Amino acid sequence: MSERALKKPKTACALALACALLLSACAPQPPANAPEPTPAPVESTAVRYPDGVVISELMAKNRATLDDGSGCFPDWIELHNTGSERVDLAGWTLSDRDNIPKAMFPALTLEPDEYLLVFAGKDHEPAPEELLAPFGIAGGETVYLRAPDGELKASAPAGEGEADVSLILQEDGTYRACAWPTPGFANTRDGYRASQAARESDSPLKINEVLVRNESFLPSYVYGTSDIVELKNVSDEAVKLSDYTLADKNTRVRCALPDVTLEPGELFPIFCCGEERAPEEGHFYVPIALNSLREQLYLFGPDGLPADYVTLHDIPAGGSYGRMPGATGWYYFASPTPGAENSGDGKRFVSAVPTVDLTPGLYPEAQSVTVALSLDTALPPEGEPRLVYTLDGTRPDDQSAVYTEALRMEGNTVLRAVALEQDALPGDTGTYTYLLGERHSLPVLSITVDDLEQFRSLYFASAKAYQAANAAFFDGEHSFNKDGRIRLRGHTSLALPKKSLGLYFPDSVDGPLEADVFGNGVTTFTRLSVRAGQDNLKTLFRTELLQDLVLESSEHLLTQSSRFCVVYINGAYWGLYALKEDLNETYYAEHYHVSPESVVIEEGEVALDSDFYRDVIAFAAENDMADAANYAQICRTIDIDSFIDWIVFEGYSGNTDTLNNIMFFRSDEGDGLWRWALLDLDWAFQNPEMDYRVIMNSEANSGFQMYQLMMSLFENDSFKARFLRRFGELNRTTLSNAHVSEAIERYAALLEPEIARDEPLRGSSYEGWLYYVDELRNFITDYDRENHNVRQIALFLHMSEEEVRAAMAPEA
Repeated sequence: MSERALKKPKTACALALACALLLSACAPQPPANAPEPTPAPVESTAVRYPDGVVISELMAKNRATLDDGSGCFPDWIELHNTGSERVDLAGWTLSDRDNIPKAMFPALTLEPDEYLLVFAGKDHEPAPEELLAPFGIAGGETVYLRAPDGELKASAPAGEGEADVSLILQEDGTYRACAWPTPGFANTRDGYRASQAARESDSPLKINEVLVRNESFLPSYVYGTSDIVELKNVSDEAVKLSDYTLADKNTRVRCALPDVTLEPGELFPIFCCGEERAPEEGHFYVPIALNSLREQLYLFGPDGLPADYVTLHDIPAGGSYGRMPGATGWYYFASPTPGAENSGDGKRFVSAVPTVDLTPGLYPEAQSVTVALSLDTALPPEGEPRLVYTLDGTRPDDQSAVYTEALRMEGNTVLRAVALEQDALPGDTGTYTYLLGERHSLPVLSITVDDLEQFRSLYFASAKAYQAANAAFFDGEHSFNKDGRIRLRGHTSLALPKKSLGLYFPDSVDGPLEADVFGNGVTTFTRLSVRAGQDNLKTLFRTELLQDLVLESSEHLLTQSSRFCVVYINGAYWGLYALKEDLNETYYAEHYHVSPESVVIEEGEVALDSDFYRDVIAFAAENDMADAANYAQICRTIDIDSFIDWIVFEGYSGNTDTLNNIMFFRSDEGDGLWRWALLDLDWAFQNPEMDYRVIMNSEANSGFQMYQLMMSLFENDSFKARFLRRFGELNRTTLSNAHVSEAIERYAALLEPEIARDEPLRGSSYEGWLYYVDELRNFITDYDRENHNVRQIALFLHMSEEEVRAAMAPEA
């Protein structure tokens, strides 16, 4: 084994086979022209036979759990002799295809209770003392172990799990995912400790501590805090950092380290900021962004091979992951110590989240429920774990009530629980809301904050400060339960009785929310808006009405999907809100399949030194847009159909508050075009005389920049014709009087059952709501909106109504 390789357990059979450990390819093989067999369905149980050899563990996505001595991380399979007799494995076969053997064992025996590790991969050679089966394990496949006569001895499903998560055999013969793999050892906590102790790196430079979710340690005066990877010289000689590189997720892009020499025992912090930055005093940056939930980190040595590596997972907020003095392997630390030696109180594990036996949510017919807590872990805990809980929404700690028997709860209750066990840091808190006797026609969003009184103080003071929060959405297949943060949102609307909220899901808490909240295929969210805008005193749904019309008709204009819901905070009714997508980098990345880091956003009247102003506003103003070449250039800069749709929908609605409610997005990973977003339409449909004059007027609330861009582009006949065709298409369909009226009725019917209970929170009344909904109906029908807007377009483009209608006609 080379000096840079990580040591792995050497069982008796492995030591006895130092001469030829590669599994041989099996014969006979199927004919070269034979079709690839259809993968067998994943089996949920292992097949055990009297000899007791089982597939006790396997990993299909080995990224940084165990290398094979060659610097590679192939999949692996672990065999365990559970019987009382020695088993001769000579001639046994392994395969990922049923009845098609792919690898044959050489002459070796497996002693009782002995483990044997086999790597599985193609096109490389492991260290001489390692076993390698010449096939990889794909998710959804099954691995088969057969005797020389073809008898099936064991089988195991590969699963579709995350990287560096193994599947371990349970006592009942099923497999379950395990975040603490034990290759070569028993599937127990002692087995994990032994596995960690056996895989210590021989490298003189090691990863000593990793701090993610960093909010307070070693901040920069310029950039604030970053994730930190602390390196340590563990040898007796000086080490040059520049001989090493750092990478995450085993990327080919390896980050160079500074030309610094570390003396024996010296520590050096590397700041992982996710972007290129010049070094500053005390801070050397690399463009790596670490994830506390699951991430692979690699330190490559002078030979270009992994000198040290680690899979980061389940690191609790405020904690770190690293090595403990005088011990081997990796530990969790409750209190990070970047720049100083790690403490001696590290823990090997993080406790699982306690689970409940009764699904949280609404129980309209119940006045009380009984709920039992339990702790379900892949590796059984040592001793009896202590579960502590609260019933008032506060976060439990070691002073909270200890769970001893099922809990009977009456009325609306938020149950929160955490597990306390030996050799483990407390894990995340389980938060479970039960709303008893409550009936709603809409989905329910339950928000839980640690300190309700503090939240109330911030809420009624209209103060925008973050608080820890849990958000649970009860709506069948679109439900979720996620820890994050909450704070107030909005500007003018903060003066209203009911205020908008924002839910945030940063890496520093629990990472992005993964759920198909709106049923539109977008499943990753870093923020959600819980909105009660300025229309809350009137119809409540002007913004959502317009945005839905955009969603059904435009592929170019960005806007937010929404779900009206009833909000509870710590079990108390908080009113009717619209849960919405948040227009941020993640939103654009998810919708346009680019990375969030590539997204650029501008808002409102853009700065004169911005790319958007220079390339769009200034270019259109300084160049004749009637010229085909100039117009072609602007079409290479903006999504022209996005701008046209923005004009049509803003003009149709007569929105008088667009100046600060306009956003522009682009990404250089896609087509690089700027796109418009339609948002915050509370002041739409307010005045029947307000229509296209709001945006086609230099004095209007849309701002001079949009007016200037429109007037410039309307000088081009191609743009004008394209605009009028699109205006005509929408006027006949999505924005016809009949279609918009139908949408209004749908929203009125959706919200009507919930309006009365929401009245006191809004400072309005049911009768007032009916009045404003009727006013909105009349805005469309009494003023014949579709024909009114045709006349207005004719007026502002200095055309006759007949000319406009002719230009609105579909292309032949």
